[in-house]
Amino acid sequence: MDFEKLKEGTPYIILVVFAFLMQYNLFVTPKDLTESEHRLLTQIDAKYATKQDTSFLREQFSDMKTKIDKIYDKMIGGAK
Repeated sequence: MDFEKLKEGTPYIILVVFAFLMQYNLFVTPKDLTESEHRLLTQIDAKYATKQDTSFLREQFSDMKTKIDKIYDKMIGGAK
Protein backbone atom coordinates (compact mmCIF):
# COMPACT_ATOMS: atom_id res chain seq x y z
CA MET A 1 0.00 0.00 0.00
CA ASP A 2 1.33 3.36 -1.01
CA PHE A 3 1.71 6.10 1.60
CA GLU A 4 -0.11 8.60 -0.63
CA LYS A 5 -3.18 6.33 -0.88
CA LEU A 6 -3.15 5.91 2.90
CA LYS A 7 -2.88 9.67 3.27
CA GLU A 8 -5.89 10.19 1.00
CA GLY A 9 -7.99 7.58 2.84
CA THR A 10 -7.19 8.77 6.36
CA PRO A 11 -10.11 11.27 6.60
CA TYR A 12 -12.55 8.54 5.56
CA ILE A 13 -11.13 6.11 8.10
CA ILE A 14 -11.41 8.71 10.83
CA LEU A 15 -14.99 9.47 9.78
CA VAL A 16 -15.95 5.77 9.89
CA VAL A 17 -14.38 5.31 13.33
CA PHE A 18 -16.09 8.44 14.65
CA ALA A 19 -19.46 7.31 13.22
CA PHE A 20 -19.00 3.93 14.90
CA LEU A 21 -18.26 5.56 18.25
CA MET A 22 -21.28 7.85 17.96
CA GLN A 23 -23.60 5.02 16.89
CA TYR A 24 -22.84 2.91 19.96
CA ASN A 25 -22.92 5.90 22.37
CA LEU A 26 -19.34 5.49 23.51
CA PHE A 27 -19.10 9.18 24.34
CA VAL A 28 -20.65 10.53 27.52
CA THR A 29 -22.07 14.02 27.78
CA PRO A 30 -22.10 16.03 31.00
CA LYS A 31 -25.90 15.76 31.00
CA ASP A 32 -25.66 11.95 30.91
CA LEU A 33 -23.18 11.99 33.77
CA THR A 34 -25.45 14.21 35.87
CA GLU A 35 -28.45 11.97 35.25
CA SER A 36 -26.45 8.85 36.11
CA GLU A 37 -25.16 10.45 39.29
CA HIS A 38 -28.68 11.49 40.33
CA ARG A 39 -30.06 8.01 39.64
CA LEU A 40 -27.20 6.38 41.56
CA LEU A 41 -27.60 8.66 44.58
CA THR A 42 -31.35 7.99 44.64
CA GLN A 43 -30.71 4.24 44.69
CA ILE A 44 -28.13 4.62 47.46
CA ASP A 45 -30.50 6.73 49.57
CA ALA A 46 -33.23 4.12 49.20
CA LYS A 47 -31.00 1.20 50.16
CA TYR A 48 -28.62 2.43 52.86
CA ALA A 49 -29.12 4.25 56.16
CA THR A 50 -27.16 7.32 57.15
CA LYS A 51 -24.77 7.44 60.08
CA GLN A 52 -27.23 9.69 61.90
CA ASP A 53 -30.03 7.14 61.47
CA THR A 54 -27.91 4.27 62.74
CA SER A 55 -26.71 6.20 65.79
CA PHE A 56 -30.32 7.15 66.62
CA LEU A 57 -31.41 3.51 66.37
CA ARG A 58 -28.46 2.44 68.51
CA GLU A 59 -29.52 4.91 71.22
CA GLN A 60 -33.13 3.69 71.03
CA PHE A 61 -31.96 0.08 71.37
CA SER A 62 -29.80 0.99 74.35
CA ASP A 63 -32.76 2.71 76.03
CA MET A 64 -35.00 -0.32 75.43
CA LYS A 65 -32.35 -2.64 76.84
CA THR A 66 -32.06 -0.50 79.97
CA LYS A 67 -35.84 -0.51 80.48
CA ILE A 68 -36.05 -4.28 79.95
CA ASP A 69 -33.25 -4.77 82.49
CA LYS A 70 -35.15 -2.63 85.02
CA ILE A 71 -38.36 -4.61 84.44
CA TYR A 72 -36.45 -7.88 84.81
CA ASP A 73 -34.81 -6.66 88.06
CA LYS A 74 -38.24 -5.65 89.46
CA MET A 75 -39.70 -9.04 88.58
CA ILE A 76 -36.81 -10.93 90.15
CA GLY A 77 -36.73 -8.62 93.17
CA GLY A 78 -40.52 -8.83 93.66
CA ALA A 79 -40.52 -12.64 93.55
CA LYS A 80 -38.33 -12.95 96.67
